[in-house]
Amino acid sequence: MIAYTSRTGTASTLHALRAAGWRLLVSAAADHRHEGMPYAIDNGAWAYHQRGVPFDENRFARLVQSHGERADWVVCPDKVADARATLEMAAAWLPRLPLSVTPKVLIAVQDGMTPADLEVLVRPHSRIGIFLGGSTEWKLATMTSWGAWCRGRGTYYHVARVNTSRRMRLAHDAWADSVDGTSPIQFPTTLPKLDRARRASTLFREADAAPPRNYAADAELVERELVSYRDDDEVTLEAGALRELIARMGVSQRLVHASEGRS
Repeated sequence: MIAYTSRTGTASTLHALRAAGWRLLVSAAADHRHEGMPYAIDNGAWAYHQRGVPFDENRFARLVQSHGERADWVVCPDKVADARATLEMAAAWLPRLPLSVTPKVLIAVQDGMTPADLEVLVRPHSRIGIFLGGSTEWKLATMTSWGAWCRGRGTYYHVARVNTSRRMRLAHDAWADSVDGTSPIQFPTTLPKLDRARRASTLFREADAAPPRNYAADAELVERELVSYRDDDEVTLEAGALRELIARMGVSQRLVHASEGRS
């Protein structure tokens, strides 16, 4: 699971982010700098909303034109807390954000929106993904269902404003491809804890996605090895060590008893 945070001018924090493998979320409402790090582009709608000023369409367009080609993805313009207006803006802006401009475009989903609202705009296995925004309460209540929908369609899924280890785990459980949060730049001491949660979640996901281990085949292999050693006077197998080996592979207790009889 990839993690993004906002740009900061503090050199020590940037160094820590690079070392941890985090990326930057470059906002249209802030400085258009990525500090040489991998990055994605945020349309800045949330920042403009907090300032109480209108969305700056021209500033966003300039950022996409100059930085969009190398960005991981771009968040399509949206209107905070207005699902209908967000859908209308997405329909209007998607033709203006083709593959030649940016590799991937994410549509921000707001309170009250459902997957049915996006069936036409977000085709399965396309370059159009989902950016889970909305209020905190709605986000937490719908994170899993949006994740299931995206995973079933092969759709990229990003969860915004993930600033605690608990939310990092929730995003992992919802099969988010990436998350973002400002905690690492506002409170740099939280980065190690957040990154441990992110890395642990990624390891668990890789284990979940791995093909199931064929323990029956493992058991047959052990039995063949035991038979080959039975008549070899120069080789002695420690029953305790063999018990540990077999237990790790999930082999039945029957083989443990067999190993003790052959050692």
